[in-house]
Amino acid sequence: MPQIIAVNDSKTAGTIVCWSLTGSVEVSKFIANWLVGLAYRCKAIALRPRGGVYFIPQAHVAEFAQYVEVLHETAVGSHVYQIPAMQSDAAVQAILAALQAEVSEALAEINEDIASCVQNRVKDSRRLRCAKLQEKVKVYADLLQVNLDSLQDSIEETANV
Repeated sequence: MPQIIAVNDSKTAGTIVCWSLTGSVEVSKFIANWLVGLAYRCKAIALRPRGGVYFIPQAHVAEFAQYVEVLHETAVGSHVYQIPAMQSDAAVQAILAALQAEVSEALAEINEDIASCVQNRVKDSRRLRCAKLQEKVKVYADLLQVNLDSLQDSIEETANV
């Protein structure tokens, strides 16, 4: 079983995670869905358009690692690989591109919802989704020490439509 090490130094932006699952198709699917949900709860972004490789900010790595440790103890043969992501220019560009893609996709979904049905419930849902996006963008702006005001403005604009 791979050992999970949370690296805490100023050069580490977070952790890149991917996994290899064994067992029946149903069990593997269940675990994969659980891992994706866990990754997103830990403010992850998908580094590939179809998922499979995620970046988790350093502040959430320990929480993710705790759950993964339980998975390794219970799902024998399944592995979650965690690779420390250094804060290099290339890493920052990859993370920002993935964040931009995620926010753009989410805003497109929200705008589609708005176009199809404008009820108070939809407005409340839109505002909640936008608030979560804004929180995530702030996490990454702070982590990478970059200005993401234009991204925040796009989210704000969608929230107030």
